[in-house]
Amino acid sequence: MDQFLSKLLDKYGLARMVIAVLVGFIALWGLAHFTSAPGGNVSLFWGLVQYTKNNPSASLATTPKIQEPSTPSVSLSATTASQNQEPSTSSISLSAVSDDLGAIYGITQKTLDKTLQSVRAKRHLRPLEALESGRSVAETARGTYFFIGITYLSVSSAKMVENLSSKKVSRFRDADWYYEIHLPKTGAPIIMAFTHESDAVRLGSPKREIRKISVAALPWEKMTSLVSLSADHVITANERTLNLSEREMVYILDVEIQ
Repeated sequence: MDQFLSKLLDKYGLARMVIAVLVGFIALWGLAHFTSAPGGNVSLFWGLVQYTKNNPSASLATTPKIQEPSTPSVSLSATTASQNQEPSTSSISLSAVSDDLGAIYGITQKTLDKTLQSVRAKRHLRPLEALESGRSVAETARGTYFFIGITYLSVSSAKMVENLSSKKVSRFRDADWYYEIHLPKTGAPIIMAFTHESDAVRLGSPKREIRKISVAALPWEKMTSLVSLSADHVITANERTLNLSEREMVYILDVEIQ
């Protein structure tokens, strides 16, 4: 045995021998490792070197999973229900006010402010600033609303637009006989008035005949239908006083509309 090792050393040298031994060890280890089943024991040199081969599937099975935070579900039914429960201001959709002669029926003192606010918003109107008070309609900015007393709305010929242009505007409804006036971005001023339902229906007729109706600045008794009277459709407007009692009266306008 000693002579055999001496011959090998003489022939190949010590370095080559060491390399050969390492290569042989690695080859044997690789063969033993890859032929062993996952999770099984790997043994070399009759048990001199041994270990348990790693099992990838087992490690994945024991790896804790990270749970994504759950997003709470949001039900749209409550929101939809709350929107559907919004009280209606009239029996006709507010889309009717897009027409100058459109009408909204069944207005009461309780629903008056909300209805007018809806119409203003639809027409993209803003209230007057303090510095805009007292100007004439001709000097007032477009896209606004204001108020004018009934006396200044009286006209005996088809010149309502011309008649209004010189009248002074008010930021607020100073009295029950002040009418709300809408001044849109384009077109003639629009007089907001209340009339009887039957008269409001006649105004919506496609016929272009002259219609005579009576209107008030605020809802009163059966005058609960809100109409939008374009000033260029008004032929005449005459002020009249209704005596309800010795101390109570209502001011109305008898108008002719075409």
